[in-house]
Amino acid sequence: MTSDPLLLHETVRKFLRFYRFFAIVLLNTVVLLVVANIVLYLGLCLWHGLVGRPIPAFPEQFLPAVYPDFTPQEKQVLAAETWLRPQVFEDYVLFKERPFHGKYVNVSSFAFREVRNQGPWPPDAGNLNVFAFGGSTMFGWSLPDWQTIPSCLQEEFSAHSKKRVCVYNFGACGYYSAQERILLERLLGKGLKPDIAIFLDGLNDLSLPNDNETPGFQEWVDTAFASSRRMTVSYLLWITPMARVARDVRVRLMGQTDSTVFATQEEISLMIERYRRSKVLAEAACHAFGISSVFVWQPVPCYEYSTALDPFFHEQTRRDYQNHSAGYARMDQTAKTGALGRNFLWCADLQREERECLYVDDSHYTAKFSRKIAAAITRMCLERGLMKSESE
Repeated sequence: MTSDPLLLHETVRKFLRFYRFFAIVLLNTVVLLVVANIVLYLGLCLWHGLVGRPIPAFPEQFLPAVYPDFTPQEKQVLAAETWLRPQVFEDYVLFKERPFHGKYVNVSSFAFREVRNQGPWPPDAGNLNVFAFGGSTMFGWSLPDWQTIPSCLQEEFSAHSKKRVCVYNFGACGYYSAQERILLERLLGKGLKPDIAIFLDGLNDLSLPNDNETPGFQEWVDTAFASSRRMTVSYLLWITPMARVARDVRVRLMGQTDSTVFATQEEISLMIERYRRSKVLAEAACHAFGISSVFVWQPVPCYEYSTALDPFFHEQTRRDYQNHSAGYARMDQTAKTGALGRNFLWCADLQREERECLYVDDSHYTAKFSRKIAAAITRMCLERGLMKSESE
């Protein structure tokens, strides 16, 4: 080691110069990354409306047929309130609709969407209380509160009941039968009991391949759970706006991946059996609490309907519905045997004689069709004595 003071001084000076250069570069890099992430975050918020779900384009020439009571400006507000609402985490079912108050879409802090003349919460035992469960079609995607199936059900049921009928819309985008059953059990565990529970299914259950019951957003929960046990450099990097943009760019460069999983006949049978098991479990919970249970198999555009009437049905939609085309035919055969019970209502063919567009997009119903579905459910419930609780 040298003892020359001048040489030592020069060495220290070079080191400090290098350190200063390195510190400036590092600081600028950090500042640049922070600014870039802020800019990208703001851009993503603007592009995806805070939820990563851009509003689909709606051809204005179809507005009079699909939304006869809406101006283009009103339709735009409805679309924004429908698509730009982030969902939030919920125990056991993974996610639920976030509380929201708008002109057309209103979700209470108790996670049910409001209907016209919404009943009190908690439900009053003196009323005829109906809990409605399902996915986005039950929620009433792209419809105002007062035109959803649950809102129409409240009006239809009220015409046949001496009690005040109060319907609570627990439909949530992406839910399938298992999540609906778990949500019912959660409500019952809190002492919140309806007189009638109605489940609307078919679309989402046949979208899940084989016997897989993985709900939406599962990969987010998996990543967060794994990262919580070892600290989170990789997780923090994974959630940054830059990483999110990089994933989006990679997907686009690789081309649009077709997420459709085409099921074999055997797999279709497994999907139907999965629904049947979920129905049995929901029935058991309802029976234990004296609740009348109603299970509705819903219409979809690929079954008993002329898709030539539907401007939103295109080749990709046809591919997306390939499992449904086979599954609905199989489900029809199962329903006709009576194996699903008197509380199973087959509504999949309600559109057979229709000669107009019944959908506001590739899967969700118009106000007119929602009312027809509600009227059919009411009629079948009356015919089969399902419009009262088992405890009565």
